[in-house]
Amino acid sequence: MLGSLSKRLEDLSLVQRERLAYIDFRLYFFGEIGRPDLIERFGVAPAGATRDLALYREIAPHNITFDGSNKIYRIGQEFSPLFEHASLRVLSALSLGFGDGVNGSMQALLPCESPAALSIPKMDVLATICRGIHAKRPVAIRYYSMSSGESERVIVPFALVDTGMRWHVRAFDRKSREFRDFVVTRIEAPTLLYEEPQANERQDNDIQWTRIVELDFVPHPSVERPDIIKMDYRRCHADPRAQFNQEPGRQARPGNAPDQEGEPVLLWHEGAHRR
Repeated sequence: MLGSLSKRLEDLSLVQRERLAYIDFRLYFFGEIGRPDLIERFGVAPAGATRDLALYREIAPHNITFDGSNKIYRIGQEFSPLFEHASLRVLSALSLGFGDGVNGSMQALLPCESPAALSIPKMDVLATICRGIHAKRPVAIRYYSMSSGESERVIVPFALVDTGMRWHVRAFDRKSREFRDFVVTRIEAPTLLYEEPQANERQDNDIQWTRIVELDFVPHPSVERPDIIKMDYRRCHADPRAQFNQEPGRQARPGNAPDQEGEPVLLWHEGAHRR
């Protein structure tokens, strides 16, 4: 059954799958969907929206019921999502809306309050850095370091890093001749250079980046209700082990005092496994 269902979805065009996934999303998280929702989201004609809803109903009849009095489709009692809805994408859609931001009309789908981002990269800087990563080209920058101040550098970027507080770019630095993290908001006047990086400047030579550290997560021993901490980190229920690049981010250490206001309280097991 699952195999034939997957085959049926795979045989659809990409745009059809996107519209069916949206129907699935609206039913799952809102409990209902109407033709106007599809028309507004995808710009399809009313007849096209009707066909999409009929196709979804044909593929997953237990997922959807029609409320004739209100002319709206509602979630079925035996609903099971057709598509995998990634948590971060769902939360982004609920809080920010769908779209690429081009028309500036995106709105939150549900009331949602998020902390204001205090460290936001300039788009012209970020765009140039991204082009350098994509094209595997060096980028000349002006960089402001807390230790050495302003300097002109040429970096060979290969990845963006989100620490949760600010954005970094991982790159080879020709000035120091080593791989480093650069805070994107401290970069100015980036210029893409049309030259090939040297062999030693490539990502696979960044030992700290390519080394994987495997860590065992357990609640801090002083926490009174460790099961609640495990609820915050669902992965702990099934598999307390996770893999990380050694370099990016900050590492918690055994012995950190638990936060009294419910902040993350974890112990990263000392017996980490390196690969």
